[in-house]
Amino acid sequence: MGAYNIVNAPSMQAGQPEDISQVLANFQAIASILNGGIDSTNITDGSIVNADISASAAIAQSKLAPVQIARIVSSGTTVTAAEGEKKLVISGEADAAGVGTIVTGDYRIDIAGTYLLLPSMYTSNLGAGSNQQTYIRLNPTGANTWLTSVNLNAGVLTAGSDRWAGGVHVVVSLAANDVIRLTATNSEATPRGIDSHLIFIRIA
Repeated sequence: MGAYNIVNAPSMQAGQPEDISQVLANFQAIASILNGGIDSTNITDGSIVNADISASAAIAQSKLAPVQIARIVSSGTTVTAAEGEKKLVISGEADAAGVGTIVTGDYRIDIAGTYLLLPSMYTSNLGAGSNQQTYIRLNPTGANTWLTSVNLNAGVLTAGSDRWAGGVHVVVSLAANDVIRLTATNSEATPRGIDSHLIFIRIA
């Protein structure tokens, strides 16, 4: 099929005997679209939805927004059995995406979404027969929901040694202003240093 053309266009221009310049402009716009001349000016902002994009589009990674990732760290807190479940004060973060903010030792979510949470913990000294555990808590002043945890005990490593351990990875929906708190328990009367890390990966 050949290109679409407008017959006798010169006589339709302003000042000519058959002046229908506005109609001509409309025809020219239509002809441009029919001839493949569509650009961003022809598309209403916000009108393209997911269903308009082909499953085989293979959009280049460089054109997609980067995955939002954050990591929070608690270190330097000692825990004893008598203290029960103790808050681990968040002391650092790596959060270039602005996922959240450290507020009074907790982590406030600033970007709502669905997140993959990857918890881990480090113990500097695990006594014989002891059990140490860290918990990831959601909104601790309310329902105090337990999202996931990490556990180390003398049955999985030699007493007196230091170890890293990974916990159960979970997917959770977090709203803006949700609060994440890290806590820990230690079955020994002897104070033990327990560090905890938590990685957030926003997946939706």
